[in-house]
Amino acid sequence: MPDNFRWDIPHVNFLFKEFKSKLKSKFPFLKFKKEVKAILELSHDLDYIKKTPALILKQTAFNGFNFIKNPSVKSLSRVFNFAFSKSNYWNFDYWQEVESQYKLKSIFYVHSKIKSGLRQTILDPSYDINDNKILIDKLTEIKKEGWQIGLHGSFYSYNDFDLLKAEKNQLEQKLQSEIIKNRQHWLNYHEVITPNLHQKLFEVDSTLGWNDSIGFRASVASKYRPYNHVKNEPFQYYIIPQAIMDSNIYDYGHGKEFETLKDGIEIINTCKKLKNTEFSISWHSRTSSKDYNWSPGYLKLIKCFKKNLL
Repeated sequence: MPDNFRWDIPHVNFLFKEFKSKLKSKFPFLKFKKEVKAILELSHDLDYIKKTPALILKQTAFNGFNFIKNPSVKSLSRVFNFAFSKSNYWNFDYWQEVESQYKLKSIFYVHSKIKSGLRQTILDPSYDINDNKILIDKLTEIKKEGWQIGLHGSFYSYNDFDLLKAEKNQLEQKLQSEIIKNRQHWLNYHEVITPNLHQKLFEVDSTLGWNDSIGFRASVASKYRPYNHVKNEPFQYYIIPQAIMDSNIYDYGHGKEFETLKDGIEIINTCKKLKNTEFSISWHSRTSSKDYNWSPGYLKLIKCFKKNLL
């Protein structure tokens, strides 16, 4: 990519807009469908429903790294507060209440544990739907109320068809409901392997995004079918690109949260102006807790999107 290339700009959408303009100019008799307003998918990756030693270790290490990069009293206190504080991560009611105020409903991407071991303990979500009836009952309840449930494919399932299929089947069995949407944990994605897995198992995937920064991983801000370059035809499933994630702003954007959130707002405004766009923002469900307090950024993005769309 050129040095001035920016991932926060949906270049493909702008190119299609320019292409459409040239077509209309050259062939004025052509008719195009009416442009539609932007669609924003709200989502929550359900990684933790309670604080675990593995999470304390990972997040404390991340907070310590951020303190070394940008030393301050605030960032130092965050290191110790997270390590020793108690906090509630069962936050379904909070997200439902917030989203209902804006007449919006999100999708919860839920982990379905199949494999166990040291690597899974460190890298994958901690809960097990097989022995957590309270969680299954809650997911069933919110689904009946209009919220969606998708699969949060485990860390290693992005290149393992049998594992991803087993996770999907198990979640469907527990919820007694078909699962058609997916997002891979840590946004793991192999350009050659993963699309073929998703083609066989899902109707929609929302993995394409960046862990460390906001923006469009495929430079597309619309729901689209990825292309199969082996068969020279599009895949049948759809991708909804993830444009903004909470950790983009508060973990990787540590010390410049205000500027990064402002860039996120600019992305939303751009997508609204372009129209025919459909994209996702992701806030991990636990981050409304006092350990994080990241939900204000989520609310700002929703307010920005709903402005003049009500």
